[in-house]
Amino acid sequence: MTVPGGSEPEGAPAAGGGRRAAWAIALIGGLTVLLFVAFASAVRRPEQGPEVGRPAPDFTLLTFDGGTVALDELRGQVVVLNFWASWCVPCADEADELEALWRRYKDRGVMFIGVDYVDTEGPARRYLATHGVTYPNGPDLGGRISDHYKVTGVPETFVVDPDGRLVSLAAPGTEPVDRLKAPLTAAAAFTPSDLAALIERLIRPATGSDSHSRRSRQRVVR
Repeated sequence: MTVPGGSEPEGAPAAGGGRRAAWAIALIGGLTVLLFVAFASAVRRPEQGPEVGRPAPDFTLLTFDGGTVALDELRGQVVVLNFWASWCVPCADEADELEALWRRYKDRGVMFIGVDYVDTEGPARRYLATHGVTYPNGPDLGGRISDHYKVTGVPETFVVDPDGRLVSLAAPGTEPVDRLKAPLTAAAAFTPSDLAALIERLIRPATGSDSHSRRSRQRVVR
């Protein structure tokens, strides 16, 4: 109702104020929907797995002998990362080959690391003793390392170059492969000789400017 003189009665809401309130409610509702959609998409998006040419996921492994091995402290070295388990028959097939390659290259800037996957300590220790494995090995506590590397079974082997990037284990000219899922045997598609040739290509010659890498290598090997 309009009072004489054309003014609104005291206490009546202004028409413009009502429209502004409606717009504000609509804007808040729209923003809420957008935030919900963004959050749901982030939850559903899988964590990016390892990719050839990209940095290898970092980790620190507590070894069976009570030491630790941190990947980020091994820059300047070639790293062969092998996931295995004591119950895995194909793992046993490649264990002796991996140990032989470790002994061949351990003084040439190459580190081998074994990650025990979904296993128990007693059988794992017996497995290492049976195969005479001497390079650092430890359990994947909580499955954190295998999760980062998207391991789906064992054995799986990755190779990291001196710059900390994952190297393809495929033959030159073929589709890049970020890991070796078959055991490393003389009859396999990727043989111990293939791994040795890859390591040879990746090894950096020692130079005067590479003193940090040499000190790190000496500390880990000892």
